[in-house]
Amino acid sequence: MTSVKEDILRVIGLMVGYALQDSVRNALVAQTLDCPHCGASPGKDCRRPSGRRMDVFHLARLQAAEHDLEQFEQAQALIRGNA
Repeated sequence: MTSVKEDILRVIGLMVGYALQDSVRNALVAQTLDCPHCGASPGKDCRRPSGRRMDVFHLARLQAAEHDLEQFEQAQALIRGNA
């Protein structure tokens, strides 16, 4: 039998794991989109106004990726509902 502390840590670990999965998935989709903020092409890193490469994507690019994923998931749900 597990302790309450072990159960709580397991749940927290699962929550963090799901959050990381979502952020990795969003980053992978973001990489396939143009950045609406700096204009970086798919497959290219976002750029600062100085032209230097950024280590992270602009928020607008991540939001566009999240929007695309939501639309994809809604379409999948419709297909499953009609199948």
